[in-house]
Amino acid sequence: MTARRTPEGESHPIALDISHLAVEQRQLLGTVLRAGDVPFGFARNELIADGSFADELERALAWVLAPTRPGEPAFDDPEYRGTLPPLVKTSRSALPDGRRPATRYRRLTAGLIDEVLVGVPTGLAARAEAAPSLIMAVHMFYFVVPTALFGWSIGKLVARTRVIDAGTCRTPSPLRAVVRWVIPYIPIIVALTIGLPGDVIGLAVAFVYLPIMWDLRGWHDRAARTLVVEARRAT
Repeated sequence: MTARRTPEGESHPIALDISHLAVEQRQLLGTVLRAGDVPFGFARNELIADGSFADELERALAWVLAPTRPGEPAFDDPEYRGTLPPLVKTSRSALPDGRRPATRYRRLTAGLIDEVLVGVPTGLAARAEAAPSLIMAVHMFYFVVPTALFGWSIGKLVARTRVIDAGTCRTPSPLRAVVRWVIPYIPIIVALTIGLPGDVIGLAVAFVYLPIMWDLRGWHDRAARTLVVEARRAT
């Protein structure tokens, strides 16, 4: 793939054949190019871009086609591939133990899994007027016990993330695990005991998790002095 240039140094558009890429690989390629501010467009089985970005296109294509480690998903998040260094400059610098803060994608995946496994059942139990103390005990046991023992909930285990003490990079203490659980759960506890409108509960819980969008730590992480990191170490 070589760009043709005029004597004045201007480049012509180039067309890159992407017919061999799977749909997920094309999406990942587009994400990488957008992150690198490379203007491009798709036309059937071709990627059209300015010839001045030929080097960037070659690197991005090689990065997308790079194989992953055994056991890893075929298409990882757009900031990292297991067999190549980051192509997109990342804000997730490695910690002293070599692990990096978990991406928003992994945290969302873990949260959705946990919600299905414990959030939905306890919510249904609350509607069925089960004892609030029992509901809180089940919810607390699900999150606090495995977090204090191993640094994960089931959702985090599946998403390959771990909760660690921000100061020591070790599994958080039981006290930190309790604080981390109770901060986002306070609105739900209040709702179970004295009642709160559903929209108020939703806004309060969303507020706790909102900072994850810009620095990957919610208010519960800050209060407990914990971090959510990727289980594997950066290479």
